[in-house]
Amino acid sequence: MRPRHRLATGLAAVLLTAACSAPPQTPVAAKASATAATLTTNTRCRGLTVAASRQSPVKVGDTLTITAQAGGCDSPDYRFVLVDQTGGTTVMRDWDPVSAWDWNTGSTQSGRLTIRADAREHGGTSYAPDVSTYLEFLVTGAAAPHVQTCRLPVSGVLAGSGGFVQMPAGTFNADPASNVPLPGQTDPARLRRGYTYDPVHGRWLPVPRDWVMPDFSSYVYVGTEYPHVSNQPALHVVKLPAGTDSQWPQGDQLYGLPIALRPQGVYGAPGPEIITMVDAAGGVTTVDQGHAGLFAVVTSTGIWAAKWSNSRAGAYVLADVQRIDTNTGAATTWFHIAGVTAVPIGIDGSGSPIIAAGTQLPNGQISASQIWIVPQASAGAVPQGVLIYSDKDHPLVVQGPPIVSAGAIWIETDKGLWIDDGTGASIRLVSNFSGYIAGGCL
Repeated sequence: MRPRHRLATGLAAVLLTAACSAPPQTPVAAKASATAATLTTNTRCRGLTVAASRQSPVKVGDTLTITAQAGGCDSPDYRFVLVDQTGGTTVMRDWDPVSAWDWNTGSTQSGRLTIRADAREHGGTSYAPDVSTYLEFLVTGAAAPHVQTCRLPVSGVLAGSGGFVQMPAGTFNADPASNVPLPGQTDPARLRRGYTYDPVHGRWLPVPRDWVMPDFSSYVYVGTEYPHVSNQPALHVVKLPAGTDSQWPQGDQLYGLPIALRPQGVYGAPGPEIITMVDAAGGVTTVDQGHAGLFAVVTSTGIWAAKWSNSRAGAYVLADVQRIDTNTGAATTWFHIAGVTAVPIGIDGSGSPIIAAGTQLPNGQISASQIWIVPQASAGAVPQGVLIYSDKDHPLVVQGPPIVSAGAIWIETDKGLWIDDGTGASIRLVSNFSGYIAGGCL
């Protein structure tokens, strides 16, 4: 029996500010406004750093001191919030001038959890902070997974197709509340589809999980307008829970192909081998050139993406999966299978890439005869890692990114819902429902 996979959220441990964003780092610091020095009458906090007395991973029962420091405001108030793997939030300590808070992890679940530090001017009355920043922790412990009681949100591609797969029987129960109209244009790449269930606000969102902010504060979609000379569609952002809809500045620079919404901005694939990020202020950054952005998996510490390789027959296939350091741009080859298409499809609870290997279909999806988890970089041409599925006669077309929830990895395919809960050497089929995973276990 292999060890159970730890929980993961994919929530970036990066700074989220009201004005602008910065590249991921630990600890992270908000970027100060260029005009902050001239604003003598505005006492809103303009920057925030956060640090912990112990680094991740930590064990259930450990006590950590989380210390925040705000800039640009006098005598700020601080708040500390715990974000779990489903995006649910718990205020662990409400607004107070004390900048340090002791977190006893014995009062929380094990898994990949995030601490959000908020700051606002002293005596402020707004519930929303002036600035926030995040630290992510892997909390290890003996908490038993709840696979057998999982109620997993899933959906098809149309309004009203959402519902829940109830374990252990794996039966699908439709939810009429999922009848939410699709806004704007559908995903032209046909690689990111389906709905998202928002457990924070108890509603269905008409976009795939990658297009939703990890803390469920907003989501993006591709609009029908073509606002600039680029002749590319606008990108919209919807703030939750109010539902306020506006255009993302310079969002058309993603050419209608967003791949991930993260605190630092929206990532997209405007070209076959380009990954671009547009921040909330409209700043456009070329994150990478040379990898297939449509298959990229954006995490808090880097980007997993496939690179073209020349096969024995002379054809070019996506055979090399590499890890891209978003700070330096350096790419490290992590996985290779000669002559076989291999792309990252997600990450497991420890942050290791989940890789599908097989053939690419005309619609762009991957028909996977093998699925791997790869904790370490391969040293050569022979694949290294844990093979969790292998059947060349019965390949699986993976539909959307897997999710780690209730101590297991859940993978949706054209042949139903599969799970890797560490109870066997490979994944097993648990439901005949074939669609897209809309969120973590409820």
